[in-house]
Amino acid sequence: MNVASDNINEVTVSDILKITHPGYMNDAITLFETIENSPIRPYPVRADMAMLIICTDGWGEIEINLRTFRVERGNLLFVLPHQAVQIKEIDSIRFFAIAVSVKFMESVLILRDKLLGRLLEVWEHPVVQLTGEERDSLKDFYDFFYKKMSRDGGYYKNDIARGIAYSLLFEVGNIMHRLYVPSINKAARKDEILKRFLSLLSDNYNVSRSIDFYADKLCITSKHLSNVIKSATGRTPGQWISAYVILEAKMLLKNTDMSAAQISEQLGFSNPSHFGKYFKQNVGITPLEYKNS
Repeated sequence: MNVASDNINEVTVSDILKITHPGYMNDAITLFETIENSPIRPYPVRADMAMLIICTDGWGEIEINLRTFRVERGNLLFVLPHQAVQIKEIDSIRFFAIAVSVKFMESVLILRDKLLGRLLEVWEHPVVQLTGEERDSLKDFYDFFYKKMSRDGGYYKNDIARGIAYSLLFEVGNIMHRLYVPSINKAARKDEILKRFLSLLSDNYNVSRSIDFYADKLCITSKHLSNVIKSATGRTPGQWISAYVILEAKMLLKNTDMSAAQISEQLGFSNPSHFGKYFKQNVGITPLEYKNS
């Protein structure tokens, strides 16, 4: 367990694995189903992972980034990477949960297009009601995954785990697609701006990193755009732009043979030096250091 810069404890998948599956070497994904094994505590922790928590009985109140949400039987709770989360109150709660590391999510290139565009809705509405079929499907994945993780040996054990994890994430994608496709016609003007901004960003993060560029496309002022995005997500447009650019850079560095210069050009930087400074400013290390890490 690490201590984040804002003095909130940061928990990783590896921390959970030390308790739930000692000696298991794949720190990309893990499972847990008790409060004792959970990274969520009665005090704020910052999870360096994404978590899917499916409540099967009882209830709980969970605070995420200072907002309190009630989780009941049949609910699915999403916790996104780096959100501050804590338990406020629980009553006879039972659940099963899956935690996926940020590094693993970055390695799945197709996730960017399939799931990233819905993260804004997840940020706003992290608790959703599952259908019985969806709950049973996730439980089937969980039980199968747990069985594979608990087996001793096996040369391809980690590869099998990753394959199951890929399938699981796309199953979650199906659920997100059903839940997070509200009608634009019924949405408020503010929600419409958010969705259009995120759509534009997904298509143009490698074209421009200027807030003015996106404000012009939306026919609003940069100040208004900043106010809307900050109010809804707690992050500025600039932070969202950086998140997209850095995510793509990380994935290209880890999953392709492209050089830093080639990645710099693909992401729209004027030169590799500018890209290197931008990456280090956001990540803390150089692109080469990240690629070799």
